Amino acid sequence: MVSVVLCFILLVQGEANKALTDYYASLAGKTESIRMFLVADPQIGPADSSVGFERELEQTLCKMVNTANQEQVNLIVFNGDLVAFPRPDYFSAFEKAVQPLKMPMVLVHGNHDGKYEDGLFLSMQERLCGFRLPDYALDCGSWRVVVLCTPDLLEKNDFEGQIAWLDNELHEAWRRPVMVFLHYHLLPVGLSQLEYYTYPKDRKNKLLDTIVRYGNVQYVFMGHVHNGIKASVRTAWEYQGTKFIVLPTLVPGRAFGEEYPEFNTEKDRGYFTEAIINGSDVKLIGRQLDTEAKHEYPPNFPVFTKDMDPRAFMNWCQMSSYKGIKNGDFEQGLTDWLFPVRYQAEQEPGFIHEIQKCDKLPGEQSLHLFVRYKGHAWQYDESIDAYQVLQIPDGDAKPVVKMQYYIPNSEKSFYGGGFIRVALFKDKEFCWMWVGHWGAREERVKHIPKIWAYHDGVSANPQFLDKCREERKFVSMRLPDYGYRSHHITLNISELIHSLSPDINFQSLSANTLLIMLGVWCGNEEGSFSGAWFDGIKVNWNSEEPSIIDNLSINNKMFLQPFPYNCWYTAGYDK
Repeated sequence: MVSVVLCFILLVQGEANKALTDYYASLAGKTESIRMFLVADPQIGPADSSVGFERELEQTLCKMVNTANQEQVNLIVFNGDLVAFPRPDYFSAFEKAVQPLKMPMVLVHGNHDGKYEDGLFLSMQERLCGFRLPDYALDCGSWRVVVLCTPDLLEKNDFEGQIAWLDNELHEAWRRPVMVFLHYHLLPVGLSQLEYYTYPKDRKNKLLDTIVRYGNVQYVFMGHVHNGIKASVRTAWEYQGTKFIVLPTLVPGRAFGEEYPEFNTEKDRGYFTEAIINGSDVKLIGRQLDTEAKHEYPPNFPVFTKDMDPRAFMNWCQMSSYKGIKNGDFEQGLTDWLFPVRYQAEQEPGFIHEIQKCDKLPGEQSLHLFVRYKGHAWQYDESIDAYQVLQIPDGDAKPVVKMQYYIPNSEKSFYGGGFIRVALFKDKEFCWMWVGHWGAREERVKHIPKIWAYHDGVSANPQFLDKCREERKFVSMRLPDYGYRSHHITLNISELIHSLSPDINFQSLSANTLLIMLGVWCGNEEGSFSGAWFDGIKVNWNSEEPSIIDNLSINNKMFLQPFPYNCWYTAGYDK
């Protein structure tokens, strides 16, 4: 019986592969120049959708199809998120919009495009292209083009099977140049939400390792991020010899806050990339519908290494850790402090981390963090933080964390704030966390808890923090933020843990990693910003100093208020 089923599977697979070969036959043996349009995130709805934004995007896609036909390109790639929602009428709208195309198309599955079980994507793929394959590869001149779906389209979410297929495909094509298309970004792009809104770290690392293994993948094209041309160029990286490029999107972009002046920024949509292949050479040109503007991508991009943003790829316990705080007075600049990659706009950067003299703090140099609203769609809170990972010494440690901070009135706004976070881990396991916070409209912070969860290896569900509060694994308190003076804080970690849970002490947690994180955030309305200054950060591993804030003893009454982040959304006020 098993052999019969296996034979049937192989037969179906063989028929699908033949249909694929036939569909792309015009590209396989092509020796002259090949022109491709690379289009990410159409995210359309039906032409008669009650949501005007969805109707506009459907019209934008129709313009894209007309442009491809008029310019007679050889291939068009839709790099994921074809529809806004995985519903039959949305897929019907996409299918109707692209049916007039006079050239083959590549359909890449994105996170908006449903799951294996609903069959919507694969059924449409079969009607448009003649085959049903979540992952596939095709010949395009001298190049091998590899297409990867998101894990949702894999039967039984078989990611390991996908990795094995990819490894075999790249091994078979080891003498040929390869370009890979997939939806999720694999390297940092510099916005807060995009830290966690991608593959889990283990899957991201496996994909990266497999892609660069044989040295033949020249380009990886991704979508998902939502960006224009300038952000596509400035977020591109070269990693171990492979160029990773987030394609510009038909849908409006996220909060990168800049675009090349030749493009229509009032509409801020309809962006795509033209790829011209001549032999082994590829020229990339950024374009926008309804304009004549073109911007050629540079031939090379900045080199990325994982130590530039280690938390994007490692758990805290896997990172290089110190036996004590290093450069806590910032007299050596930013040395020894780690920061996530953040996008640096050329005019008025949205994220700043720098060393400057602060008159309200005693040192010659202090850490200054600042974030500001940069406009555009899809934005909630944006944040920037600095952190160190410390190795807790063996034995009867009694850690005390001390620091000073200052929040000038000139760096406060109607929608922004900041936080100080101290967390304990036992290897990869989250143990305990204290968060001190300040700001305005804190309940509308959405991304920060999800960023923490992604890096802590815990559930991003807001109820997780509530559960940790009930279990006394998480405490938070509002910190003073008087703009005329600095503030001093001392945290006796053992004392805090024991005062909240008399039956638990620091040693019983068996924690071996301590994380110290300092951050600021701003909201998603014009004019919002936030800044803060930090200095004198110290850790004493064996101290009896009590917990205080500005000479006032920290007590359990300060922990009674619920942690405000995300409350707006869990209460449904955004609906």
